[in-house]
Amino acid sequence: MQALADAKTITPKLVEETELQRADEAVQVASARLAQQIRWEYAPVLHPVEETLYPISLVELTTPAQSLVAMGLSNRPEISETRHLICEAVERLNRATI
Repeated sequence: MQALADAKTITPKLVEETELQRADEAVQVASARLAQQIRWEYAPVLHPVEETLYPISLVELTTPAQSLVAMGLSNRPEISETRHLICEAVERLNRATI
């Protein structure tokens, strides 16, 4: 009987520890992905400075999708060599929507 009682108290603790370990792993993965996205070679675990997280607006919600696509494509450094093809595609897209 004592073994069963011990198992009932230990199991929730093990579940909590496992969930905490998974959360820590998720933070490490997210930090590595963020460092990769910003091309940061040294990738420590990144922690927020503030406790409270606030949503931010990166673009206006009323901006048309075609403008966002054009803006995103024009800011890619690896696409600069094929800029003329992109301009043609944007022009075709603009003509199709008019």
